[in-house]
Order: sequence, then structure tokens, then C-alpha cells
Amino acid sequence: LQPKYYQLLKCIDDKIDQKVTIQEICNRLGLCQRAAERVFREHLKISPKQYQLDQRLTRAANLLHNSALALAEVAEATGFSSASSLSTSFKTKFRISPLKFRKQGAIEPGATMVGKARNRRIETLPEESRSKDTIKITPA
Repeated sequence: LQPKYYQLLKCIDDKIDQKVTIQEICNRLGLCQRAAERVFREHLKISPKQYQLDQRLTRAANLLHNSALALAEVAEATGFSSASSLSTSFKTKFRISPLKFRKQGAIEPGATMVGKARNRRIETLPEESRSKDTIKITPA
């Protein structure tokens, strides 16, 4: 990837708690959104918007697992407009509700995601290795 697209990745990651669109980030960086989408699809096999959603959901899963924040607080901390919006996206991606996920303590290691990122896998680290970012979404 060219350095400007690494900046885009970093900006998406840095603004995970904000309700910022990919278009707004591209505008701030002086990037054409369509070109960014082509580069993402070519190199990451997903769109920038899907990357942003994956990052938000991964962060939400970590907050649910490692904190006692209410679902509305997790939604706010991960850039979702509401707890309902987070819940819907979470269930679509992980096939489990956020609250059931919290009760179980983890998504089954190697569980396959659904939807546009169905070729990715969810991995969890052993409990003693957990920190705020321990659930990884990687290509299957």
C-alpha cells in the first residue's frame, strides 16, 4: 500500500469512537474515495467502510469482554449511533448478541464470520494474554 493509504487505515483506527464517514476521512487526507475503495479491495479484499465496521465490532467485542460498560456506552465508544445499531451489526457479524457474547465470555475460537467478511476468522487469545485488543479478525 502507498503511504497515503496507510494514513487512511490509521485515521480509521484513530477515529473508531467517532461517527465519521470514510468520505470525511478521505476528504481530510486529500484522497479520492473511489480510488481508496479500489486500493482497499485490491489489497485487503474489503471496502474501507467494511474495514471500519470490522474495527468497530472488534473493539466492541473487546469492550464487552474486558469491561463492565453498558451496551449503550460500548456503542458510543465504538462510533455506533445507538445500542440497537451496535447489536444488529454485532449479531450479523458474529451470529451472537452482544449480551450473550458477554455472558459466554468469548466467541468460539475459529468461529467463521458471516456477511461480506465471511472469509475471515475470529481468534481469541488465552485469558492470561488478554488486553483491550485481543480478538483478532484475520483472513481464513
